Amino acid sequence: RQLESAGEFPPGTFTVTPNIDNAAHADVIISDPRLIRQPVPYPGPSFPHASIAEPIAVGLYQDGTECEVNLTRVQMQIMGMTGAGKSLGGCWSALSEIITRDDVIVWAADITKGDQTLGPLRGALARVETTALGAKEMLADVNAIIKPRTNFLASKGLGKWRKDCGL
Repeated sequence: RQLESAGEFPPGTFTVTPNIDNAAHADVIISDPRLIRQPVPYPGPSFPHASIAEPIAVGLYQDGTECEVNLTRVQMQIMGMTGAGKSLGGCWSALSEIITRDDVIVWAADITKGDQTLGPLRGALARVETTALGAKEMLADVNAIIKPRTNFLASKGLGKWRKDCGL
């Protein structure tokens, strides 16, 4: 805070963390926190027709670099308070990336907002459920296809899904 004040920078410009290898050093990230005060227009899908194994771009970090997520290596849950941007950023931006990939389909459920969030994407989604019963049935259907798919992967000598595996 003292560096930001002395340099007359906006609060949040410097992010300082301990260096995990050397206590005499610190890691410093310099960014412009004002970048995220205003909406940043979504440029559209980053890599249409690529594999879902390639990272998807879900937004920008405060320093202006793209935040990319490799969905085949992580599980992602989007949470936040009302108005935090879960539907717009978390759903529409991420789903617009996912639905443009060639080796993936999307099943989605929203039992609270119904078609408000998923409705505009309905034509691109393989399945949409907006009731609690429908969502439960969808999860049961997902559970029913897990074993045949994991058995298929095992028959190919694979411990997990990968690009061009046949699923």
